[in-house]
Amino acid sequence: MIQTQETTCSVCGLPQLKVIRKGNPPQIQCIDPKCESNTAKSTLGKCPTCGEGEIRVLFSKAGKRFAGCSNWPKCNQTYPLRPKGTITPTKDACQVCGAPIIGLGSYSECINMNCDSRKRKTSDKTQDAEKTE
Repeated sequence: MIQTQETTCSVCGLPQLKVIRKGNPPQIQCIDPKCESNTAKSTLGKCPTCGEGEIRVLFSKAGKRFAGCSNWPKCNQTYPLRPKGTITPTKDACQVCGAPIIGLGSYSECINMNCDSRKRKTSDKTQDAEKTE
């Protein structure tokens, strides 16, 4: 759902909209999709595959969000994102795989589901559970 707002963008001066998506908090954004205020929120970091594009938060036709390279169709690197919650870009890259690290509330994690840094966290938890038994 999109609602008009009485405010204007602080960067370009165009009107702003309130965008409400199911499962996500409402976002107030500039009407111009290429405005720096919009791209700063959706750009997560450099693409580790092609090295030229930026990984951005995108939405499918069904309304589900994912992260993909801005250099598409030359680079088809995509990552799944959690369906709910606020994703904040940290502008950091994973030291293991080079993919962007995103902030999810009070913690941050690598965006790559197959990264060894994510696997270590789950294996550490299972080892800790086995030690307590």
